Amino acid sequence: MSADSDKGSGTGGAATRAAAISALAKWLRIGVFPSRSLPESSPFASEIVMGVLRNLTALDFAFGRFCRRQPAPPARAALLVGAWQLLFGDDIPDYAAINETVEAAKRARAALPSFVNGVLRNVLRNREAILGELAAAPLHVRTSHPQEIVERWCKAFGDERTAEICEAGLAVPMATAFALPRDGLSAEEATAALATRWRAAGIDCPPEVGNGSLALPIPHGVRIADLPGYAEGEFIIQDKAAFATVADFLEPQKGETILDCCAAPGGKTMQAAARVGGEGCVIALDNSEGRLARLRENLERTRLGDRVEVALCDAASPELVERFGGRRIDAILVDAPCSNSGVFARRPEARWRWSAAEVARLAKVQRAILDNVALLGARRIVYSTCSIDPEENDAVAASFAEESAGRHVLLRSRTLLPSSDHDGAFAALLRRV
Repeated sequence: MSADSDKGSGTGGAATRAAAISALAKWLRIGVFPSRSLPESSPFASEIVMGVLRNLTALDFAFGRFCRRQPAPPARAALLVGAWQLLFGDDIPDYAAINETVEAAKRARAALPSFVNGVLRNVLRNREAILGELAAAPLHVRTSHPQEIVERWCKAFGDERTAEICEAGLAVPMATAFALPRDGLSAEEATAALATRWRAAGIDCPPEVGNGSLALPIPHGVRIADLPGYAEGEFIIQDKAAFATVADFLEPQKGETILDCCAAPGGKTMQAAARVGGEGCVIALDNSEGRLARLRENLERTRLGDRVEVALCDAASPELVERFGGRRIDAILVDAPCSNSGVFARRPEARWRWSAAEVARLAKVQRAILDNVALLGARRIVYSTCSIDPEENDAVAASFAEESAGRHVLLRSRTLLPSSDHDGAFAALLRRV
């Protein structure tokens, strides 16, 4: 295997590690999402970066004792990459974790490769002691979450449940496929047909009931785009918690017109479009043309574009009512921008952007969107987030209902806390009186 090869038998080449180091160094310097700096052709580099982000505090704790001061971003990034391999990487030989990372540090111009080499060898020599100390460390250290949010969760959910949430944030999240009901097939029939195709391709994923529908869990390491039925648009990839927002709360009916605010990349849009049928319509809005491009690609793949009207529009702006105020809209989905605290496993960089001030700012944005979409007169509104913070969830939905002068009532709400089986999420159903 060449030094530049990808993960293969358990070792990635120096070039792969250099890509991970460069992406992490850029993030440490200026906050650019590491995923945006990685080549799509390097899944092992992505695995390294996501692993580092999920274990950031623990990794700093592990090598910090061997550094007199915090290393500069390039050197810190190299140490993070190497320490993650030594402590948490599966099937990566120690010699590769150190030697290839030191070579990668040279390629990524991380400076002081001898320093990186020395620190990583100290981590290796003291690995068992480090892991033992981590196991006894405070919750926010051993699970790599901001201390402030852990303390906040303890007050909201209790110590035991908070520990479970933080542990879930360390896991590699599951990918789940939901077959789209169409061409006369029910969701159950479409799922069974898809499972049969996958078994013929050597992928055995028994269907499971997930939030009112059959789902097919996708094993780690399987490339989704290579799955039978993906190119034909027979299924969508969606977490069970997100699926439940549409299935259990929005409940689109045949022939309805649904307004999906903040719609990109389109998972909920496609789910709703499959349910309203050819007689119905989904109006999908987003305030980013770049995100709408991804939504259009997904609609083209699933052949649902004829049921979806895509529009560039800010759901909190007066333009919303000007453009759609005269339309009959049966239901509105407000999948609001949020802190992403329910999906820290899937988007680990979000935990390092979290702050109480940002949560307070987002709550004002969420409420502004709700107030604006209510002017369209839909009979029901589903307000959802992928946050588990009560300030973004129950507080926003309840205040909207209470201050609507009797025009809207909060029928029910649900917070799903993150687990090994699904992300965290919130949904509330509001009905116009």
